[in-house]
Amino acid sequence: MARGQNLRFFPAIFLLCMIALVYIPGVALAQNADESKPERAAQNDTDIPKAVDALGRTTPRGAVAGFLAAAEANDFDRAAQYLDLRNISDEAADLSGPELAKRLDIVLQRSEWVDVDGLSDHPDGMAGDDLPSYREMLTRLKRGDKEFVLLLQHVPGGEGQFVWKVSNATVSKIPELYSVFGYGAGIETIAELIPEGSLFGVKMFKWVIILGVGLLSAPVLWGIGWALGRKLPIKNPGVRERITKFLTRPLMLLFVVIFMRWTFEYLGLGVSGQKITASWTIITIVAVWVLIASISLFRDIFSLKLAAKGRPDVVVLLKPLMTAIKTIIVILAFMLWLDNIGVNITTLLAGLGVGGIAIALALQRPVEDFLAALGLFTQQQVKVGDFCRFGDQVGTIEEIGLRTTRLRTLANTVVSLPNARFAAEYIENISTRKKILYNPTIRIDFEANRKVLEAVLKNIRTMLGKNANVAEEGLRVRYRRISLNSHDIEIFAYIEKTEWTEYLEITETLNLEVLDAVEKANAKLAVPIQMIKMDSSKLK
Repeated sequence: MARGQNLRFFPAIFLLCMIALVYIPGVALAQNADESKPERAAQNDTDIPKAVDALGRTTPRGAVAGFLAAAEANDFDRAAQYLDLRNISDEAADLSGPELAKRLDIVLQRSEWVDVDGLSDHPDGMAGDDLPSYREMLTRLKRGDKEFVLLLQHVPGGEGQFVWKVSNATVSKIPELYSVFGYGAGIETIAELIPEGSLFGVKMFKWVIILGVGLLSAPVLWGIGWALGRKLPIKNPGVRERITKFLTRPLMLLFVVIFMRWTFEYLGLGVSGQKITASWTIITIVAVWVLIASISLFRDIFSLKLAAKGRPDVVVLLKPLMTAIKTIIVILAFMLWLDNIGVNITTLLAGLGVGGIAIALALQRPVEDFLAALGLFTQQQVKVGDFCRFGDQVGTIEEIGLRTTRLRTLANTVVSLPNARFAAEYIENISTRKKILYNPTIRIDFEANRKVLEAVLKNIRTMLGKNANVAEEGLRVRYRRISLNSHDIEIFAYIEKTEWTEYLEITETLNLEVLDAVEKANAKLAVPIQMIKMDSSKLK
């Protein structure tokens, strides 16, 4: 029962976690931006007289900043004091000052945002902007074929002072502007139902709508991903299951976050909203998750294919390679996030460059061994279990690691060599033979005449031709040469076996049958002796 009660609060907990873990860096960015303002003001104090207006309307920048701050605090009575309500149109006059301020705030939030820092911070405004000295451009809005220019105007304030306000010409356009850029009836109804208030400077009704979009789109997108995963024409159930998990988890969450951000932008970011979303924290985290999940999915599918082809040893190489790629993605994403929140990464990159050189020098040999392992796996010169000869060593490959290759010799000892050295050696892969050469030389005694030699050749050819283990292709028996002590007969044949022990058994039988063939021809094998001829007359 308690568990069920806890689950009821999951949407609220989900929202709070998203805000606390992801949006706080954006708030910190906003605080950093605010802390930079007093320094700018201090620099301008030496050249510009201090503002005497309590609302900060002495400069165009101060007037706009004050209006936005009041609107964000839902203090539209105060925000109305930044509007010039004199001589406005009848349509605008039908609305109260706070209502006009509220609608203007919504228009600014849902259109191209005002660059407050780009406005003049001088009491006289910006010179050379092709406007009268008493006017300043606030922003230019476009929607389809319509274009609106919003202006500030230098108007009399109190006690003979002049202040900057939103011009009466712009105030007169607020009803039309709201009809173009304002909310629809549905959103206005939701805004009226939600209690007024804000969280991190964003109004509560926006948070409710954004959370609602996320909670509604998640099951829909999950269902689409599950259906797509089940419809894929893939026979392997393991692969289909992995793809379905990818579609219904990271990829689904990425689209949910994108929809939530689109909703946020549609409702209007506002000052705090812009600063919160400037870091792109949520999308960065989810995008990294999607990329890492994609790499893992590729690794799993490729590993299954390699196993099906009889190459499970290559999986050993895939794991560190995929880990290295994931690490690079995380580092790049982190640096991009730091840049988005305003951290100067130039110094960091310079430090990484120097450190990278030192690391590269230290890892030169391991990198050489890793690349050699990569070459061994891709070129498939040898694989685990192969019997091979390299240099002066002969043995069976037991393991091809990332740094070393282990080989068990005929003496049952284990030799470990760095991959770079092993790959550089002359490697003869004995296990890849499709058949094994049988190539003995039979030495017949000099006492044998031509008739005897012809009989020996005939008997050996007949014997080899009848043996099922001897390949017919390339078979030949020839009287090759007359050597110092014998008549040499060469046998050139292939044994259609690849196992060495089987080959030894077959050649043993063939050697005995060769002796029988020589004996049947009344010939003898030559004995390697040296004859010395002496003149007996000289011994006397």
